[in-house]
Amino acid sequence: MTRSIAFTALLAFGHTPAMAQVQAPPHISRDEMPRQVISTNPIGLVINLVNAEYEVRTSDHLTVGAGASRLAWGSGYTRDNPYLNSDVFVRYYPGGTAFNGASYGLKVGYTDLPGDGAYMGIGFDANYTTMWNPHFYSSGGLGFKRLLASSGGPRVIPTLRWNLGVAF
Repeated sequence: MTRSIAFTALLAFGHTPAMAQVQAPPHISRDEMPRQVISTNPIGLVINLVNAEYEVRTSDHLTVGAGASRLAWGSGYTRDNPYLNSDVFVRYYPGGTAFNGASYGLKVGYTDLPGDGAYMGIGFDANYTTMWNPHFYSSGGLGFKRLLASSGGPRVIPTLRWNLGVAF
């Protein structure tokens, strides 16, 4: 657990000045950069994980969005008793170009753990996003979410994402 926290802290706070200077990809003009993205995890369809995100650029550095996921595979998760999660989030892109480069986010949302209960939670994540062309987007990241008022005291769960999407 300590290694995971140290690795996440390194990702979140260890970016270099060169990473902070990311601009629009050379093949995409600043005017062509999208205002919004809809994305999903294509591998998730194979393992019975449905996930979707909608993200909107509010400035060159900032986006806001919402995401939800449903997992009916793994320890204790079934079609009738799945893991459910939904969050609203804000992401900061220090390079000044939303949807391109490193971003750091805060989120708040709902998590339903089968057999344990449903909880509100707050969390953070570190991500890296690439615009392959003006309409194709890929993004991945990891983070943690603290579930509030969980039985047995505070509980922290890891978050992992890799999405492909359409930008417009």
